[in-house]
Amino acid sequence: MGGYKAWHDIIHDHQVESFASENGLTADLVWELILKHGNSRKAVIKAAQGALESAGVEFTTENGGGAGVRIRKP
Repeated sequence: MGGYKAWHDIIHDHQVESFASENGLTADLVWELILKHGNSRKAVIKAAQGALESAGVEFTTENGGGAGVRIRKP
């Protein structure tokens, strides 16, 4: 039984590393978001976006020349 848990943990760690890499985040931040908001991609993405917005990053829509991000003016 311990072997199964070890493999499960390895796979889960790899998924977190991949998710972090794909989204420009650190694995530590992803783990922190998972612990705080649950292990749902949608919840983690929403929490990461909220943290970035709180830090002054604006997410733009396609209406202004394409979807992207910019730093909010002070």
